[in-house]
Amino acid sequence: MPLDLDGSVNLERRDSNSQSICQTLAWPTRNWSLHLLDNATRGNQDELVAAEMPAFINFDQAAAAHFQPPRRLNRNFSGREAIVRHQDERARFERVLLRPTELIATVRGTRLTGATVTLGGYDGPRRVLTARMRRVRLPLPGGVPPGAWVALHRDRELIDRRILDPTWGVTGVDVDVAPVTRVEVWINGGERDTVEFKRELPAQLDRVMRTVAAFANGDGGGCCLASTTTVKSPGSHATRRALPSTS
Repeated sequence: MPLDLDGSVNLERRDSNSQSICQTLAWPTRNWSLHLLDNATRGNQDELVAAEMPAFINFDQAAAAHFQPPRRLNRNFSGREAIVRHQDERARFERVLLRPTELIATVRGTRLTGATVTLGGYDGPRRVLTARMRRVRLPLPGGVPPGAWVALHRDRELIDRRILDPTWGVTGVDVDVAPVTRVEVWINGGERDTVEFKRELPAQLDRVMRTVAAFANGDGGGCCLASTTTVKSPGSHATRRALPSTS
């Protein structure tokens, strides 16, 4: 079927297993978005009715009811955009595991030889892949720094990536972060749009619930609550320390 285009074509790269309104794909993809002229899809905004069938005010509601996609702001099924998706099977992250002192990346692909796994940052460690290499270990002597990410690339071309900093609010990534490491990254990053610190649990829980509701209605986030405990060892005075917990 011929389509009337307005001359605008956008190219976007997507990570493997990234979530969007489209189907989640296992491999990194290149998405070409083709914008259609308004007169080519004007009929999609009419009401949809038929004998012994549900009635919908427009095509968007009908498509959402049928396909049941995840909710995304500023997304619709108006038909004013055609998307072509191509999966890049040369290389991808199959799993990224974070441990207190190292990162273990499992990779897969048809052209791994010569690709590089690099930890983001000025002096981040890197490993060049060989034909038989399926697992890469990168040292993390100081733990996971704030804003950390890991790239799978070939020279200057980024093929796949994983965000390691949980404060970025990214969902759907294949990263296993220990709870202690997650709390440490939150604390080191300080308070921001997705993280809020509270010294203690308020007597009125509705204050905390308002914060949780605000995160849920936005881009996600978390609260770091500090409880106080008394620690005493033989022959020493009692000391107090703050134990962080998250919600």
